[in-house]
Amino acid sequence: LFSQLQLQALAIPRAAHPVILHRVGNRLTAGRLPRNDRAEMALHERIARSHGWRLGDTVDGGFRLVGLLEGPTLLGLVSLEFVTSDRFPFGLTLQAHALVLPRPGQRRAVNRYLARQPGLSLYTYERARGLIERNTRGTVLVLQAIAAFLFLLAAVIFAIVYRVFLEDRQDELAVLAALGLPFSQIMRRLLSEAGVIGVSAWLLGAALGVAGLAVLQAGVFAPRGLAIPVAARGPLLLSGLLPVLALLATWVTVRGVLRHLDPVALIDQRRKD
Repeated sequence: LFSQLQLQALAIPRAAHPVILHRVGNRLTAGRLPRNDRAEMALHERIARSHGWRLGDTVDGGFRLVGLLEGPTLLGLVSLEFVTSDRFPFGLTLQAHALVLPRPGQRRAVNRYLARQPGLSLYTYERARGLIERNTRGTVLVLQAIAAFLFLLAAVIFAIVYRVFLEDRQDELAVLAALGLPFSQIMRRLLSEAGVIGVSAWLLGAALGVAGLAVLQAGVFAPRGLAIPVAARGPLLLSGLLPVLALLATWVTVRGVLRHLDPVALIDQRRKD
């Protein structure tokens, strides 16, 4: 049901492992770094949890997991000395890359410099993000269309339910109108009630949604090394459109009800009944 994080291991000279970890913001939290004469690997703990691996297990490629890493960068480390030796197992395809770690604040300048070098295929964060966005553009558009439809559907349902609520208050509205209360004031009163209900429902729904995501993160995703945004600001702010759309739909409904409201005829009908 849930995806596993992709295993990507960098074969780097053993002496450079601490330097790489420091530059990418990671640190060793359990075990040790791999030795240069054995099929060993240090792996980010989220990737390990995603696959159900523990220290001492044999991971993909026949490497033994000897260290767990923690930090913002998901990677694995193996010894370049081992994979270039005669003891390296067959069946794995190696790809040679130049790993460039610019100094803080120099990433764009380094990227521009490397882009001007002939024969280089530069793979940067910006390029990776662009590829992901292009590959997922269709899926994102479909999800956005579904979200827009659900927003409109929720607003219409809210207006319909409020319309039923107004039908039960016809007598009250007729009395208010017969007492000389302007329709504009009646509308403001009804819209205020609908606004309070809509905002309260939105706050309750947002709180329940965040709580549900927190439970999923703690009980389902986190044990598998995965992470979801529990209280992302963007979706929460976007969901704030729901009470606004519901209020607009309710305004149309209330306007239609008040336009056809005849307090004299309604009071006479109630007397006859």
